[in-house]
Amino acid sequence: RESLESLAPLMRTIAQSLLVNFDDTSPVDFIEKFSYPYIGKIMRNIIGLDETQTLEELRQWVEIEEQVGFTRPSDEFIKTYEELTLKQQKIYLDVFEGRRLNPKDDLVTVLVNAEINNKKLSDKELFGLMNLTVSAGLSTTVQMLNNGIIQLSRRPELVDQLIKSPDLIPAFIEELLRYNSSTTGTMRITTEQVELANIVIPKGEVVMALLASANRDPHRFANPNEFDLFRPNAKRHMAFGYGIHNCVGAPLARLELKVAFEVLLQAFNTFRCPPHEELVWEKSVFIHGVSELAVQFSKINIRTKEQV
Repeated sequence: RESLESLAPLMRTIAQSLLVNFDDTSPVDFIEKFSYPYIGKIMRNIIGLDETQTLEELRQWVEIEEQVGFTRPSDEFIKTYEELTLKQQKIYLDVFEGRRLNPKDDLVTVLVNAEINNKKLSDKELFGLMNLTVSAGLSTTVQMLNNGIIQLSRRPELVDQLIKSPDLIPAFIEELLRYNSSTTGTMRITTEQVELANIVIPKGEVVMALLASANRDPHRFANPNEFDLFRPNAKRHMAFGYGIHNCVGAPLARLELKVAFEVLLQAFNTFRCPPHEELVWEKSVFIHGVSELAVQFSKINIRTKEQV
C-alpha cells in the first residue's frame, strides 16, 4: 500500500499539468486532452516504458488488442496484429534486459527478479504479465474517467457536493463503478456442469459473466438504476470481479480516479458534454465507454472561489 501511495504525487503532477489543455470558451476532447494522457503516462511509468515508447504507440497496441473478438478476423487485421505484437514484444524485451543490467525501484525490476519455485520468469511470461497489466488497466480506467465526467455533467448538484466535501470523492467513485462501470463483462470456462435459472451449462463451456448487469441487481442494490452518492453498500459492486478473480489493479485504479477527480474538481465547477444520444460509443464487447468526449469546462478562481 505504501508503494502505491507513493505514486500519488506523480499522478497529481501529471493531472495538474494537463489542465492547461482546457479552454472554458469552447469544448475540448476530454479523452485526447486528459483521460488518455493521464492514465497513459502513469501506466507507461509503472511498466518502465517512459523512455522507450510514445503514448500514441502504446495506444495503438492496446486498441488493436481490444478489437479481438469471438470470430476469425480478416487477413489484414491478423497481419497488423502480428506486426504490432512483435513490435511490442521487442520493446518489452529491451526493457527486461535493461532492468537486468541496471535495476530500478519499479515494478519491472521486481518482476524480472521474481522467482517461482526457485526459477525466474521467462521472457514470454514477463511479456504476458506486462501485456495483461496494460490491456486490463489502461482503457478501463480511461473510460471510468470519461464516465465520471459524463455523470458530473448530468448532475450539477453532485459537482457542488463534491467540491464542498472532497472526502466524498471515494464514495462517488464506488457508486460510479457500480452504476456505470467501463467493464461490461468477463469470460470464464466452467470447471464442472452447473445449472443456473433452469439452464444447464456443461463443463468446459465458455461463459460471459455480465458484471454490469450484476451491478444493477435489485436483489443486492435498492433502486439500482439510480445514482446514489450515499449508497451504503456501493462497494459490493462487481466492477473489479470477485473472489480470487478480483482485479489486482483495483487499488491502483481507485487511486488514479481519486487523484484525477480531486484535481478536476479543484479546478472546475461545471462540466458540459453532449446528451446521451449524441455520444459516440466504443464498439467493444468488454469495454463500455466513448471514443470521443467533447466537454466544456467552467473554471474556478482558487483564491476567490468565483467562476471566471
